[in-house]
Amino acid sequence: MSEDKKNQSREKRQYRTTDSEKGPVAQIKRLYAIHAQISSGKYPNHKKLAQELKVSEMTIHRDLDKLRYEFNAPIEYSTDDKGFYYTRPFEFEFQQTLQSDQLQLLTEAKVFLSHFKNTPVYKGMEDVLDSFCANRRRNNDDDLLLRRIALAPSPEPSVPIKPHIWESLTEALKKNWVISFKYPKPNDDITEPLIPTEKQIFERWTVNPYQILLEKGRAYLFGYVEEKDDVRFFELNKIETLNTLSKHFDLPEKFEVENFTGGGNFGAFKRFRPKQYKIAFYEAARPIVRSGNWAADQEIVEDDENERTIITFTSAQDMRILDWVFENKAYALPLEPPSLVARWRYNVAEMARMAGYDVQHDVDIEEVNRMDREE
Repeated sequence: MSEDKKNQSREKRQYRTTDSEKGPVAQIKRLYAIHAQISSGKYPNHKKLAQELKVSEMTIHRDLDKLRYEFNAPIEYSTDDKGFYYTRPFEFEFQQTLQSDQLQLLTEAKVFLSHFKNTPVYKGMEDVLDSFCANRRRNNDDDLLLRRIALAPSPEPSVPIKPHIWESLTEALKKNWVISFKYPKPNDDITEPLIPTEKQIFERWTVNPYQILLEKGRAYLFGYVEEKDDVRFFELNKIETLNTLSKHFDLPEKFEVENFTGGGNFGAFKRFRPKQYKIAFYEAARPIVRSGNWAADQEIVEDDENERTIITFTSAQDMRILDWVFENKAYALPLEPPSLVARWRYNVAEMARMAGYDVQHDVDIEEVNRMDREE
């Protein structure tokens, strides 16, 4: 190889961008790190900064130019100390360059980040977001807009996810690997929640992982279970001893959870076949029902004669729909299907009994369970 070609090859390698250098977010993080080094009086140079930030010296050169010419940083090089310094006090505030549409995007990012609160990726994502809009003040009496837009306090439980479970699962998602894990055996009564016991019984499942779903502080795995020949949901915090198998699966074209809920939009839940639901809402609940996107085929009719709003839709999310009815207290009346009506009557009677009322009901909960499967 000629000397000229060797020099060209060497020059190409010098300008080659590594994975750690890529993207505007990565650059902003570097700018903050460089600013911190210079502000501390350590007199960093190209070589030291490149080694510390694990990027090329050419990348550091571009970052310093960005600080100088876009943020007016008073950077000079000291030949005595062999490094960079500020000629006057300087505060690097990336927020000064944000436009209104960018602030909107960052606000939405803050809301999105909240869903990852109990996952192992939260800290890394938080660091990236903080590089843009950390909880800082531009001056003594002017808070950043993002500090004024927040999520309301929630009673949802804080359920941490084991980092090794998260890492193995996300690796399997990226490579379409089949996984195997242990999971608590559910109660025999499908209407009752899983209650932990000292001698918890576990079952092992073989699953093709389709998605991780985040909902109200919890994370779920959604995938195809080989032992059941059907899709299922699993709470990530309850998964034990997850292993990736040396087995690849073909991801279906329509793998997203919305393709399996019968058209309903009631979260991470799916059971039995889709059914048609009909529910009447009264008083304060009426405008809420009108404005919601509850199902793909929802039909809303105003029954003004009886002062109510009736919604009809299809879904395979029966227990979540029952929860929705009770969220609206005395302003919701289920009309169809019979299993929903019976389960609602059973729960209303039980609540009345607990409140001290002598209420009798003729609902056989086992018969309701059978109806659920057959409707």
